Amino acid sequence: MAGNKLSDTKTRTKTRTKSGRAVCVRGIDDARVACEAAREAGVPITLWSPPFGAAQMGPLWFQRMVALIGEEFPDLSVEAVLDCGDAPGHALAALRQGVALIALTARPTVRRKIEVIAAKCGARLVRRPSRILNPGSAAIDGAALQRWLHDRLH
Repeated sequence: MAGNKLSDTKTRTKTRTKSGRAVCVRGIDDARVACEAAREAGVPITLWSPPFGAAQMGPLWFQRMVALIGEEFPDLSVEAVLDCGDAPGHALAALRQGVALIALTARPTVRRKIEVIAAKCGARLVRRPSRILNPGSAAIDGAALQRWLHDRLH
């Protein structure tokens, strides 16, 4: 993969300070549509993996997707959260890979231990928001996303 933008495994997932509208993305195409809509709306965005996305996608794949989005949308405030479900092993793998925002629904004692490790890595655990645009298995519809972003603004 020499010369490929995806070959840099040491790139850390960026954490931005602004919290954006939450959108579930299943791949780079969904992420691009969501980011373009957020750019047009002038709002920050938070890209969420599907529930248990760490098991489905893996932290390396997720991290590389986020790195590409960062390159393609440098002017947009983007956060990206990898959902590890209730699996602390997936959360630890994500931390080793450099993912900065992780959702974990493990038991409170386990979650606290992972939070300590995450803090040492410069990462943090977050909770899934109550409102998240989740198109299910369908691709994200740009027009529906624009309406959702607009509704969230008002």
